[in-house]
Amino acid sequence: MTALLETRELSRAFGGVRAVNEVSITVEAGSRVAIIGPNGAGKTTLFNLLGGQLSPTAGRILFGSRDITRLAPHRRSRLGIARSFQLAALFPKLTVDEQLTLAVRRAGERGRERGEIAAAVRDVADAWGLEGRGALLPSELAYGEQRRLELALALAQRPGLLLLDEPNVGLTHDENQSLVQRIHRLGADVTVVLVAHDMDVVFGVADRVIVMHRGEVLADGTPEQIRSDTRVADIYFGEALKHERA
Repeated sequence: MTALLETRELSRAFGGVRAVNEVSITVEAGSRVAIIGPNGAGKTTLFNLLGGQLSPTAGRILFGSRDITRLAPHRRSRLGIARSFQLAALFPKLTVDEQLTLAVRRAGERGRERGEIAAAVRDVADAWGLEGRGALLPSELAYGEQRRLELALALAQRPGLLLLDEPNVGLTHDENQSLVQRIHRLGADVTVVLVAHDMDVVFGVADRVIVMHRGEVLADGTPEQIRSDTRVADIYFGEALKHERA
């Protein structure tokens, strides 16, 4: 497989504390990678480095063969990187259809007919369970619908890399299962990297799991390898996973 995303000794310090410390990872095109770890492990800082919301203290980030270490978020987006946030990042004064139209136009070729754009918006809305909600503002949507809208906006841009930061926060069990199923339905042309605490989501989605601890990579392997790693069990999963194994 071909590497789509790579970090090389990536670090970010806040004062004297290295929230991310010389992290080197490779994400293959078409893969589903979960990043997990206890609170304060550096997961969100790493995500903000990948998305361009933070600049690294040291190290490099490669997307394909291009060095994107210093690129602004909007320039990364144009290259095919989309992300979600722990709190839904939506335009509060634009309706669902208006927001989806902006995303579809951004992804499409110039000169598309208005009817084509409207049809694409309907297709995205239907795919993410937002049919009949087009005239509503984000504040008029249920929380689960807001999360789905954010993901729909990201995917409407036709990204090659989708970064999901805690996409299931605040969702019910059924909504979590729906999220897992929707990620499974994404094509191999979309590579997914997600941060999550819910192990049902992690093990339901990921073909590879990276465990962070104190700003560094503690373990990196298949879900089965991570489940059986005693270091991960002691630091992150704790007694619950030990009992599950027994």
